[in-house]
Amino acid sequence: KKSFNEANILEKLALQKAKKIIVTSAWAKKETIKHYSINPKKIAIIPFGSNINLTKKINIKTKSNEHLNLVSIGVDWNRKGMDKTVKIAQNLNKKGLKTQLQIIGSINKKRKLPNYVNQLGFLNKNIKKDHKRIVNTLLKSDIHILMTKKEACGVVFAEANSLGLYNITNNVGGVKGMIKNNVNGKLFNLKDSESKITNYIIKIFKNKKKLYKLKKNSLI
Repeated sequence: KKSFNEANILEKLALQKAKKIIVTSAWAKKETIKHYSINPKKIAIIPFGSNINLTKKINIKTKSNEHLNLVSIGVDWNRKGMDKTVKIAQNLNKKGLKTQLQIIGSINKKRKLPNYVNQLGFLNKNIKKDHKRIVNTLLKSDIHILMTKKEACGVVFAEANSLGLYNITNNVGGVKGMIKNNVNGKLFNLKDSESKITNYIIKIFKNKKKLYKLKKNSLI
């Protein structure tokens, strides 16, 4: 507790001395003003971009088959809401939409997951083979889903968008600074049920024209 309080004091001193402060979202700006009593005029909002290095132009495609590929990127299993994401994948399969879920980052060793869930583990973008695997996994996916519970910004949303993927996530923290609702992603409330999210995914996936438009908007 003492270390936490000292860190907050140092943070406030640094922010007070700075001539300009750059944050990634309106939420981050609001929290900075609230917790550290900083002059709002000193704060600028610049969202993060993608950390994915692209060597070729991305062509937006929507498949004609009925097999859905989901990808979820996040290291902290609990905070990133992976249990809920797995449940959504389970619901999709139960409703007749064959679904595969690739999880990058998190590994849950405590529970046995269905065979349609593949845990790729942590992949380092700075390592060439890992970077390539991330890119290839995203390119083979239809939608990026991250049912995060807490988020300051979410670089993964920009990375998914940079490869033409639409995001499905929760409206928490600074996520709204990265996601324009119904443009490059869909924002759900934290308490929305897995069933509600499942039905939304089925609706947009089966409407190929709509999905193509959403993926195209995400890339732009």
